Amino acid sequence: MDLAFLNTLTHAQRTALAILAEDLQNFGVTDSMGTNPVGLKNMVKTADIKPAPAQPIKKPEQPTPRPPSSTTAYTLGAKPSAKPFVLEEHLRIIKGTLPFTVILSAPDGENLWADAEETLWHNMLKAMGFEGQSPSFQLLVGEAAHDAPLAVNHEASLRKAMLEKLAPQPILVMGHRALQILSAGEGHAAAVRRKEWQLKMPEKPASEQASAQKNSPKACFLALVATYHVHTLLRQPFLKRQTWADLLNLKQMLEEGQE
Repeated sequence: MDLAFLNTLTHAQRTALAILAEDLQNFGVTDSMGTNPVGLKNMVKTADIKPAPAQPIKKPEQPTPRPPSSTTAYTLGAKPSAKPFVLEEHLRIIKGTLPFTVILSAPDGENLWADAEETLWHNMLKAMGFEGQSPSFQLLVGEAAHDAPLAVNHEASLRKAMLEKLAPQPILVMGHRALQILSAGEGHAAAVRRKEWQLKMPEKPASEQASAQKNSPKACFLALVATYHVHTLLRQPFLKRQTWADLLNLKQMLEEGQE
């Protein structure tokens, strides 16, 4: 290599060139006097890393099988209660003049409607042609009016009492809570509208039941219409269209029953 050009460099240029050459050697450039690189990899000796010994694989422990439980599985309510069932604490009956019964929850057992709810309800009856009249009511009050499930034996007792107190006339169920108790958790409004779920009448003696089914196959079912609770309509007015369709269906049942 011709190094004559070094004589033409200034002292500062020579110093800078020397620093550059040192940096190049330190970072892996081959030394011109030998064949081995002088970079950092040769300046620091890598420690030998030995693989860790393999650990034995433990098999997961199998859970100890438990004996089958003898507890009855309930679809409604929580657990049976030893507390005696008092019907008056869960159900309130109001007699009316119209030939149908309304079933709904009433958290305030004393007042059937709030002011706005009462106005809307009377407007609904007026639109059906029943101004100044009132149907019979079955009101779910107390614990039965809330969404929390009752004890399973209390809920079954309440449903049985509701069915026994129903007259053989169309029923208007307003609200999810009332329909769930009346249907034992099996029905919902959409299924009722599509006739996929029907309400059976309380069981009668075998002779009366056979006679009723012989006269009319539909006699063992009650005419049922399911719709929204009035306070739901106040919060969500767009549901009034579907509710009006349900009320027209109820009115048609009443007219067919009078023929």
